Amino acid sequence: QLQKLDLSSCDMITDIGLKHLHSLESIDELSLGWCRSITDLGLDILTSQPGRENRLLTLRLARCNITDNGLSALTRLRGLEELDLNGCSKLGSRTLGETLAKLINLTTLDVSYCPNILRASWQGKIC
Repeated sequence: QLQKLDLSSCDMITDIGLKHLHSLESIDELSLGWCRSITDLGLDILTSQPGRENRLLTLRLARCNITDNGLSALTRLRGLEELDLNGCSKLGSRTLGETLAKLINLTTLDVSYCPNILRASWQGKIC
């Protein structure tokens, strides 16, 4: 069974395309970095799929076109340990702080090149 899937830089991947991942319940590492057609809708679709809440451990979303609404959807991923949000320029500090408070297993976070993220929103909230 497939455990790691790297779709990084696949500009043809869309929100609706993520629906096709629903049967891949064993994925624990998913890379969607630089998939610029992935938006909040895609994260809602992805995080609502069976098994994702506890099984998905690593999610890479660098440079995806997501906002605070998409970030909030990530709170469904209770098993998440690593999150890459590098260059997601539409995210805000307040929502990041609220999201991190619910992702209690998170040990690695990349928010470099996120201009609206203040260090205080995440510092001390990651084990």
